Amino acid sequence: LEAARLCPELRIFAVERQPEEQDNITANIRRYQLSNITLVKDQAPEALKSLPRPERIFIGGSGGRLTEIINFAAAALAPQGIMVVNAVISSTRDKAPALLHQAGMRVQTTTIQVSRAPFPPETDEIINFKPITIITGKK
Repeated sequence: LEAARLCPELRIFAVERQPEEQDNITANIRRYQLSNITLVKDQAPEALKSLPRPERIFIGGSGGRLTEIINFAAAALAPQGIMVVNAVISSTRDKAPALLHQAGMRVQTTTIQVSRAPFPPETDEIINFKPITIITGKK
Protein backbone atom coordinates (compact mmCIF):
# COMPACT_ATOMS: atom_id res chain seq x y z
CA LEU A 1 0.00 0.00 0.00
CA GLU A 2 2.76 2.43 0.88
CA ALA A 3 4.55 1.80 -2.42
CA ALA A 4 1.30 2.40 -4.31
CA ARG A 5 0.67 5.63 -2.43
CA LEU A 6 4.22 6.94 -2.85
CA CYS A 7 4.62 5.95 -6.50
CA PRO A 8 1.29 6.11 -8.34
CA GLU A 9 3.04 5.20 -11.60
CA LEU A 10 3.76 1.68 -10.27
CA ARG A 11 1.60 -1.26 -11.27
CA ILE A 12 1.22 -3.51 -8.22
CA PHE A 13 -0.26 -6.99 -7.97
CA ALA A 14 -1.15 -8.16 -4.47
CA VAL A 15 -1.45 -11.95 -4.35
CA GLU A 16 -3.43 -13.14 -1.34
CA ARG A 17 -5.05 -16.51 -0.65
CA GLN A 18 -6.79 -15.78 2.67
CA PRO A 19 -10.31 -14.27 2.35
CA GLU A 20 -9.95 -12.12 5.48
CA GLU A 21 -6.73 -10.56 4.16
CA GLN A 22 -8.30 -10.14 0.72
CA ASP A 23 -11.05 -8.11 2.40
CA ASN A 24 -8.43 -5.98 4.21
CA ILE A 25 -6.57 -5.29 0.98
CA THR A 26 -9.80 -4.40 -0.85
CA ALA A 27 -10.82 -2.05 1.97
CA ASN A 28 -7.44 -0.31 1.91
CA ILE A 29 -7.49 0.03 -1.88
CA ARG A 30 -10.86 1.79 -1.57
CA ARG A 31 -9.91 3.80 1.50
CA TYR A 32 -6.80 5.25 -0.15
CA GLN A 33 -8.30 5.32 -3.67
CA LEU A 34 -5.44 3.30 -5.14
CA SER A 35 -6.06 2.49 -8.78
CA ASN A 36 -2.59 1.02 -9.30
CA ILE A 37 -3.10 -2.11 -7.15
CA THR A 38 -4.74 -5.24 -8.52
CA LEU A 39 -5.77 -7.86 -5.96
CA VAL A 40 -5.17 -11.41 -7.17
CA LYS A 41 -7.32 -13.78 -5.09
CA ASP A 42 -5.17 -16.87 -5.35
CA GLN A 43 -2.03 -18.35 -3.86
CA ALA A 44 1.56 -18.12 -4.96
CA PRO A 45 3.29 -19.43 -6.93
CA GLU A 46 0.31 -20.49 -9.11
CA ALA A 47 -1.06 -16.95 -9.33
CA LEU A 48 2.29 -15.59 -10.48
CA LYS A 49 2.16 -17.56 -13.74
CA SER A 50 -0.48 -15.26 -15.26
CA LEU A 51 1.11 -11.96 -14.16
CA PRO A 52 3.53 -9.74 -16.10
CA ARG A 53 7.25 -10.22 -15.47
CA PRO A 54 8.01 -8.45 -12.18
CA GLU A 55 10.86 -6.05 -11.50
CA ARG A 56 10.31 -6.22 -7.74
CA ILE A 57 8.78 -8.94 -5.57
CA PHE A 58 7.82 -8.62 -1.93
CA ILE A 59 7.00 -11.78 0.01
CA GLY A 60 5.22 -11.14 3.29
CA GLY A 61 4.11 -14.72 3.91
CA SER A 62 4.34 -18.08 2.21
CA GLY A 63 1.75 -20.39 3.71
CA GLY A 64 4.45 -23.02 4.10
CA ARG A 65 5.42 -22.83 0.41
CA LEU A 66 8.50 -20.63 0.68
CA THR A 67 10.74 -22.85 -1.47
CA GLU A 68 8.22 -23.07 -4.32
CA ILE A 69 7.46 -19.36 -4.21
CA ILE A 70 11.08 -18.20 -4.15
CA ASN A 71 12.15 -20.64 -6.88
CA PHE A 72 9.33 -19.60 -9.22
CA ALA A 73 9.64 -15.90 -8.40
CA ALA A 74 13.42 -15.86 -8.88
CA ALA A 75 13.05 -17.40 -12.34
CA ALA A 76 10.30 -14.92 -13.27
CA LEU A 77 12.08 -11.85 -11.89
CA ALA A 78 13.40 -9.41 -14.49
CA PRO A 79 17.16 -8.90 -14.88
CA GLN A 80 18.44 -6.53 -12.18
CA GLY A 81 15.26 -7.37 -10.24
CA ILE A 82 14.97 -7.38 -6.46
CA MET A 83 13.09 -9.78 -4.19
CA VAL A 84 12.40 -8.96 -0.54
CA VAL A 85 11.23 -11.47 2.06
CA ASN A 86 9.96 -10.29 5.45
CA ALA A 87 10.62 -13.02 8.01
CA VAL A 88 8.99 -13.11 11.42
CA ILE A 89 9.14 -16.86 12.00
CA SER A 90 12.52 -18.53 12.41
CA SER A 91 12.02 -21.09 9.63
CA THR A 92 11.59 -18.31 7.05
CA ARG A 93 14.50 -16.33 8.49
CA ASP A 94 16.73 -19.42 8.33
CA LYS A 95 15.62 -20.73 4.93
CA ALA A 96 15.07 -17.67 2.71
CA PRO A 97 18.69 -16.43 2.45
CA ALA A 98 19.92 -19.82 1.24
CA LEU A 99 17.06 -20.13 -1.26
CA LEU A 100 17.76 -16.68 -2.71
CA HIS A 101 21.49 -17.46 -2.88
CA GLN A 102 20.83 -20.79 -4.61
CA ALA A 103 18.73 -18.88 -7.15
CA GLY A 104 21.86 -16.89 -8.05
CA MET A 105 21.01 -13.73 -6.15
CA ARG A 106 23.21 -11.49 -4.02
CA VAL A 107 21.69 -11.64 -0.55
CA GLN A 108 21.64 -9.26 2.40
CA THR A 109 19.75 -9.57 5.67
CA THR A 110 18.72 -6.85 8.09
CA THR A 111 17.03 -7.55 11.41
CA ILE A 112 15.00 -4.90 13.17
CA GLN A 113 13.54 -4.93 16.66
CA VAL A 114 10.64 -2.69 17.60
CA SER A 115 9.87 -1.72 21.19
CA ARG A 116 7.21 0.65 22.47
CA ALA A 117 6.97 2.56 25.72
CA PRO A 118 4.57 5.31 26.74
CA PHE A 119 5.82 8.83 27.36
CA PRO A 120 5.68 10.14 29.90
CA PRO A 121 6.24 6.72 31.43
CA GLU A 122 3.19 5.33 33.18
CA THR A 123 5.02 2.17 34.17
CA ASP A 124 8.43 0.65 33.59
CA GLU A 125 6.92 -1.68 31.05
CA ILE A 126 8.37 -1.68 27.56
CA ILE A 127 6.54 -3.72 24.95
CA ASN A 128 8.98 -5.66 22.78
CA PHE A 129 7.71 -7.00 19.47
CA LYS A 130 9.16 -9.99 17.64
CA PRO A 131 12.19 -9.11 15.55
CA ILE A 132 11.65 -8.92 11.80
CA THR A 133 14.36 -9.98 9.40
CA ILE A 134 14.27 -8.31 6.00
CA ILE A 135 16.00 -10.53 3.45
CA THR A 136 16.89 -8.90 0.14
CA GLY A 137 17.99 -10.76 -2.98
CA LYS A 138 19.30 -8.93 -6.05
CA LYS A 139 19.78 -10.49 -9.47
